[in-house]
Parts: sequence; C-alpha cells; structure tokens
Amino acid sequence: MLRKIMKDSTSWKAIQFLETLQKMIHSFVFGVQFDSQGLPDAFMHMTPQMQMDLVRFGNVIFLDAQQQQFNSSGFPYISPVLHDDEGKVAQGAEAIVIEESHEIYAWVLSEMATLEPRFRLDKIRIISNSSLP
Repeated sequence: MLRKIMKDSTSWKAIQFLETLQKMIHSFVFGVQFDSQGLPDAFMHMTPQMQMDLVRFGNVIFLDAQQQQFNSSGFPYISPVLHDDEGKVAQGAEAIVIEESHEIYAWVLSEMATLEPRFRLDKIRIISNSSLP
C-alpha cells in the first residue's frame, strides 16, 4: 500500500518542496532513494544545525523508526539522534520511508555521509537500534 501511495504525484510534490527549501535555506540538503522502477521510496533531509550536530556528536547514533501514527499513510519516520555535549538529544537527520528494514537504515546512514562529507561512517563507535532483531 505504501508503495502505491509513493507512485502518485505526492512524492514528486515532496521532492519539489525539498528543492525549494534547498534554494531558500543555505546548506539545507536532502536525499531521495529510488526503487528499481525509478520511483521514490525514501526521503531524507538535513538542516544546517543537524549537519553541525552530526559532525560534532555523530560517533554514537541511535536509530529507530517511529511516529507512524502522526502521518495519515503510516509511513515510518526515522530520525537518527545523537547526544550533544550537554547530554541533550540532537537530531542528525529526518527521513520518511516506506518500510523499516536493515537496507533502509543502511541507506539513511550512507546518505547522511554523502550529504555531510565531514561526517565519516568509520568514526561511528556505536549504533543502537532496539526495534530490529
């Protein structure tokens, strides 16, 4: 069902909106994952603050898909979070995806490194995810 929803014009409107934000907000970045048919199945964005926090505090990352109840289609929402120097939670990115899977989590992490080149995957010490076996 979620794949059917992603095929309609809503996905392309979301991409257009992200492109507009990228023009309006200096250093705003986003990524889209496409399936084998060329249709979007994941969206992720990073604000300048998220990028800065990721570079500074990205050696320990907490991953979990949640908040499906907040969108009418039930899409999993993934926001990799970090602990800042004061022990507060900081977001590294935000993503809406069609499924929660190891492949999607791998895409989120690799896309974060692509969108913020100062963030290096080899510097991650711990990745915590309580929802996948």
